Amino acid sequence: MKNKSLITFCIIITTIALLLFLTACTEKKTEKTLTPDRDVAESMAGAVSVSTGGALDQISDLCEFLDVSDVYHDTTNVERVLLKNFPPKSVTINKTYDEDNGIWTINIEKIRGDSLSIPFAHLYRKYTLQFKNAQGIPQRHYITESDTATTVNFSIKQGHGRHVTRRISQQLDSLMADWTVTDANKSLVTINGTYYRAAVDTITGFNRTRTSDHSLELTFHDIVAPRGIHPNLYSAVSGSLTGTFNAVVTFTSGTAYNETTIHRDINIVFGTGRGDITIGSKHYKADLYSGELLD
Repeated sequence: MKNKSLITFCIIITTIALLLFLTACTEKKTEKTLTPDRDVAESMAGAVSVSTGGALDQISDLCEFLDVSDVYHDTTNVERVLLKNFPPKSVTINKTYDEDNGIWTINIEKIRGDSLSIPFAHLYRKYTLQFKNAQGIPQRHYITESDTATTVNFSIKQGHGRHVTRRISQQLDSLMADWTVTDANKSLVTINGTYYRAAVDTITGFNRTRTSDHSLELTFHDIVAPRGIHPNLYSAVSGSLTGTFNAVVTFTSGTAYNETTIHRDINIVFGTGRGDITIGSKHYKADLYSGELLD
């Protein structure tokens, strides 16, 4: 009887030791996986994707402003276009037109999902939009009489809100952009310009919680997107972004790396619904719909 008890005791001790060893190995592997570069990539994925209110969300809005299916009503199509993709209670739009400068000012509030779902986003944006004909003269609408705009100036003047994915909860504090759209009268438009974003991410994962108070400056290089309403625009966009990411990271639960003041050069290439993110020598893939990393 004593021998059986001793054997049972030894089995229990051995099992506990094995579990502790495996846990330690897993934790060690996790610490190697969790790096400043990966956290930068997590933030970048949310900053450029559709559901999170990233850059592709604003590109989608811009392309929809260039819709022509209702041109004979001679409107900017802003309400009709956006309400087509969102239930009426989830979007509020106000717009005014400056006759002297030929510029629309458009204020938008959107809600995607609900506060208990993932992904979720509550977005506020202030845009300006200017249509120009082939002679470079501003016109009131995308198509005015027989003139179709060939160039469009689009700016994000203000932006704030929040979004949530499985690993990130972001509070967006500032958003600005200046884009020029060429080939605006064709089925595929080309977008170039600058993009700035400042936010605080709370990142949870790998048994760690940390905040990333960061700013992002990007340059758009020949981003090509389909004009008009496109339900899967994120999978039809191509082109690249380059820029810099700066952050101060604070761990609120656990620690993993010592670098808390972060500066990184960024390169992102869009294609087939993915964003290939290069940070130094590291490469990551982002889902451009959900705003999450795929690896």
